[in-house]
Amino acid sequence: MRFGIDRLDLKGLQGRRIGILAHQASVTSDLEYSFVKIKKAGGDLKVIFAPEHGLYSVKQDQVQITDGLEPLTRTPIVSLYPPARWDHRVLDELDLIIIDIFDVGARYYTYLWSAAELIMATKGQKVIICDRPNPIGRRIEGPIIDEELFSFVGPYPIPIRHGMTPGELLSFINDRYLNKDIEVIKMRGWNRGYYRGPWIPPSPNIPHLSTAIVYPGGCLIEGTNLSEGRGTTRPFEQIGAPWFEPTKVIDEVGETRGVTLRPIQFQPQFSKYKGKVCNGIFIHIT
Repeated sequence: MRFGIDRLDLKGLQGRRIGILAHQASVTSDLEYSFVKIKKAGGDLKVIFAPEHGLYSVKQDQVQITDGLEPLTRTPIVSLYPPARWDHRVLDELDLIIIDIFDVGARYYTYLWSAAELIMATKGQKVIICDRPNPIGRRIEGPIIDEELFSFVGPYPIPIRHGMTPGELLSFINDRYLNKDIEVIKMRGWNRGYYRGPWIPPSPNIPHLSTAIVYPGGCLIEGTNLSEGRGTTRPFEQIGAPWFEPTKVIDEVGETRGVTLRPIQFQPQFSKYKGKVCNGIFIHIT
């Protein structure tokens, strides 16, 4: 598979002042960070924009990220999270913006909304989007969010599981709402199913492909009094609470195509029920 970043014309970057939105899963097919590749090719990389969790995904959800300096390229990092708080004057120093984001295909995953905010803020700069697979494939599920419920985890009317790649989703948003100068560098070799390449966690609580697959539904548990597994090594794949009765739930659900439910216990180290043993279920993708 060749990602968009693998097919980017590096010679066309010469003489242009560049900013890139990326994170630790923004790598070439040889597992080189996209921002390192651009820097090594002689690109005038002025700034790296980072989404929620930070460039190297070291922060948990909803934690404010401060600006910093990327250690490999010595390039300034500008955090786009929390939204609408970064200094737009940094754009005055740029001619070109590159977006290279590995998303997980769910509406409430914030990275592509940071990308949309960055695109909306451009002041005549061209935006190049290096496309990547949607790791959970083309399937579309869930309701379209109502306009009165729009927020940073749902700012546009799309379903929960949208089935689009980053380039497709941002093109969809741009065509209908933003009308900015964007170009998508397409990938090659994706079969439109689950992503089977090396998995680099795009955020701290998506450690595996299986986590990404259950995330569109598992994240909804955040709005309940159940633990969604944050604070454990398998968030969203295991849910529960100290008072939860897993065997009753498993019996009620019965056989379900594509998953097997297993009764477990787990103890979150942070988030809901921190330090308490929870009875729960583990969701195995079959």
